[in-house]
Amino acid sequence: MIPVERVPLEGSDRRSKQSERSVAGRFLKGPIPLLWLVTAARLPGRTLQVALAIWFLAGVQRSSSVRLSPKVLAGFVADRHAGYRGLQALERAGLISVTRHRGRAPDVVILEVEGRHD
Repeated sequence: MIPVERVPLEGSDRRSKQSERSVAGRFLKGPIPLLWLVTAARLPGRTLQVALAIWFLAGVQRSSSVRLSPKVLAGFVADRHAGYRGLQALERAGLISVTRHRGRAPDVVILEVEGRHD
């Protein structure tokens, strides 16, 4: 598991030790819709950590469509299996769309959540 302080950023040179940049002083780029975040927080297991990893990448890449690498995921959750379960839970909740590829990291698209208009 990669400590959170050493989460590598996508698009960096993986062969270089300098490819891992410290996240100290970094932040989640928003706005993150509160309804989206609350819905993710209510899901089981480490789903919220997976959600935060997705939003972290979305902010870094300035896109709602990201490739969720195992290295970035490891910085937020204990193991890849928890990551898989988190992706499934977020997908079932209608928060993300996932395209899976054999032998490659999944492509994730953050979806908008329809709120109740009371």
